[in-house]
Amino acid sequence: MVTVTFRAPLELPLLSFDRFILFRSLGPGLNMMAVPFVLGMILSTIYDSFFYLCIGGGFICFLFLKAATVTRADGRLLVTIGQLLTGAGLLVLYYSDAGIHLWGAGFLIGLGAAASISQFLFVMIQLPLHCERGTGYHTYQLLWELGILLGVMSGKWTAATPSGNPFIVALVVCLVGLIAYQLAVHRYYRKQMERRKI
Repeated sequence: MVTVTFRAPLELPLLSFDRFILFRSLGPGLNMMAVPFVLGMILSTIYDSFFYLCIGGGFICFLFLKAATVTRADGRLLVTIGQLLTGAGLLVLYYSDAGIHLWGAGFLIGLGAAASISQFLFVMIQLPLHCERGTGYHTYQLLWELGILLGVMSGKWTAATPSGNPFIVALVVCLVGLIAYQLAVHRYYRKQMERRKI
């Protein structure tokens, strides 16, 4: 006869966030929300379908570039390149949001968002312990959807104000996300990974 030990906690708390939010990955997740926030602001202001095909082209181009490289790029470099490309696309949209400028901006935003999101997803899956990976992924998805929602709402609100420009607001959020990753989130991620090795 084989005896299997029961590993679940015998005394369950009254309120638990298990399988819903993983607090260990909440900091990087909040930083990650800058990317879907920018995409949500764009969704609420641009209605050209070819623009979104160009964003998809940027995503696909990043996948080909990632598959062509042998070694994994440094996380700081990926987020920096991604946020700078997204910022460049937002600047192009600020100065001219018609014709080829619109489509080029879409490609830059797609390429930049894909680069940033690949690193954020990597961090959000690496931070949880083995049995918490599902919760880490759910935290990622929840914060992604919340970022899109807040971006759409902010984009509509900013466009309704007389002096508001959603592209400048999105650019500021993009730069704040980049600075937060470089100064705090990457350091936090490295510290957590080193602690796990001990």
